[in-house]
Amino acid sequence: AGGRYDGHLVLVRGSMLRDTSRDLGWSRLAAAVEIHDLPGDHVTLVTRHVAEVAEAIRGAMEQHAAGRPAP
Repeated sequence: AGGRYDGHLVLVRGSMLRDTSRDLGWSRLAAAVEIHDLPGDHVTLVTRHVAEVAEAIRGAMEQHAAGRPAP
């Protein structure tokens, strides 16, 4: 079911994650992956670093709305 997503995906990940694949494998499933490395880990991203997560998402949405390419 499904297939490759032809759109733009925004990946927010904690900088404490020690995965060898920076995009965590998402580039196999999406045409474009925009990666934001933020402070913390999986839990603290949504408990202590909510403002940083919101800013990353807000910035991606604003760029999309303005028709500008992602960084």
